[in-house]
Amino acid sequence: MGKRPMQKESWGRSNASLRVTAAGRKLLWASFMCSIVLVLQYLAQPASADPVLASSVGFCKPVRLEATAEEKDRSVQCCLPAPRRAIKRFKLPHVHHLRVRRPAHELANDVEYVNKYNLAYERMNALPADDPRSFLRQWHTHCSFCKEAYLQRRLNSSTTGYPLQLHYSWTFLPWHRMLIYFHEKILGSLIDDPDFTLPFWNWDNQLDATAGQIPQIFLPYQQSNRWPRQHGRHGKIRNTFLYEGKRRNPNHMPPKILPLTFDASLEKERANWTHAQIRHANLGQVYEMVYNKVSAREYLGGPYDTNSNFTEAVNVTVGESGGSESLHNTAHEWVGMLNNTAYPDNEDMGVFTYAGRDPIFYSHHANVDRLWNVWKALPDKITPDGHRVRKDYDDYDFLETEFTFYDENADM
Repeated sequence: MGKRPMQKESWGRSNASLRVTAAGRKLLWASFMCSIVLVLQYLAQPASADPVLASSVGFCKPVRLEATAEEKDRSVQCCLPAPRRAIKRFKLPHVHHLRVRRPAHELANDVEYVNKYNLAYERMNALPADDPRSFLRQWHTHCSFCKEAYLQRRLNSSTTGYPLQLHYSWTFLPWHRMLIYFHEKILGSLIDDPDFTLPFWNWDNQLDATAGQIPQIFLPYQQSNRWPRQHGRHGKIRNTFLYEGKRRNPNHMPPKILPLTFDASLEKERANWTHAQIRHANLGQVYEMVYNKVSAREYLGGPYDTNSNFTEAVNVTVGESGGSESLHNTAHEWVGMLNNTAYPDNEDMGVFTYAGRDPIFYSHHANVDRLWNVWKALPDKITPDGHRVRKDYDDYDFLETEFTFYDENADM
């Protein structure tokens, strides 16, 4: 066959350049279509794509309580005082050495620590009601942010029009971490101890006999334990604030241990379970809710949906709970006065509204916070490219979410 005649050039280009141009056009067309898809995806995003600004500045309403036969319309005021000074941006402190939290059951006979811990709460409780560091306002912090007293806000401070709820989503762990961080700093400042740390209720520990019990620190000491031998009679323990007036289920006192599979409807059926049976079930529950939850979504919970008006619909929440929150719920229900007609609100620990009124709440969440760190350190599946699966979210909406708290200087 003879040579193929060269086609007539068009626009000064050979057919070789035409082929390159055609390929380029395909690439441009593909890029154009991808851009269109991305723009459409962006435009189609609901308000759920916004990072959350959880702020106590602005609109606040009373928190509704359960209706009773005597009173149908019940509520409690949990709104926090307005900041007296300009709001500050949080800066990570310079850490010279780590402050280490210790298990509550191992501190039961540490006279110096228990007395210091109790004294810090007595001083916090003595602060005036308009001081955001006071025990009243510390309780109100959890009550207001977790019972829809405030409105959801975007980072530009505009409201979504929907109530704010910091449970049931990926905000659960980081918000509670900062809650106890500032709570701990305030307690330490009130006793001039910058190294003070909260004790953690080590309920996931199934080896130590007393670890899963309500810690002795939060209960009256028997006379025989009042002066531990190693400290002598001068070491008198004073912990009255840690238990007086606190509403806790009297049926769940030591030597009872917390069943992490607790279900109030099955309590009578399980009344004869031995400690060995409870511990065996607890190990299974911790394995399922901590070790078995590998992804951030499984452990921390799902994204916060700012487009969800959960107050207007049944069974609608702001997201989804992760293994951490599900595991932590049982301690609240077990300690509180659940299904007790004398306490219609399941107070204290059994309900968002009053949980922060019991010091054991902060010890409980210190353990939840610890388990978050344990979860990240567990071995996990490794992806083919060598990345760990068990890690926190790197999502923009998660990382840019903001909270407001009062610090040890009463600054927001």
